[in-house]
Amino acid sequence: MSTKSFISAADLSAKIGYAVKLNGSLTNGQAQVALAGANEKAIGIIKDGGRASGDEVSVVYEGDTNEARLGDTVTVADFLKVDSTGRLVTAGGTDDDNVIAQALKSGAVGELIPVIIVKFVL
Repeated sequence: MSTKSFISAADLSAKIGYAVKLNGSLTNGQAQVALAGANEKAIGIIKDGGRASGDEVSVVYEGDTNEARLGDTVTVADFLKVDSTGRLVTAGGTDDDNVIAQALKSGAVGELIPVIIVKFVL
């Protein structure tokens, strides 16, 4: 699995499956991550950790699979982007959607589903 450890900029323990971005800060030379917002360029999806600000958090990144938390109903094979809360929703509604993953299963809002992490602009 393609995971990398980062430093959590906040308590992310309840955010397993949410998308994160680099926040531009370092802690002891290690990059910090925060939840990604609506259509932001996420670097990956939280696997585990981040129980408090300053803790390590494992992030799965491009080319691997992970479970992702949904912000809306999606269908298998949909390309997904980040919503305003860091959850994933179907991309394709506007130009220049920053895709972070593709759904490997259909699901409804709030569910965790398997995705493959792919990054491109749709």
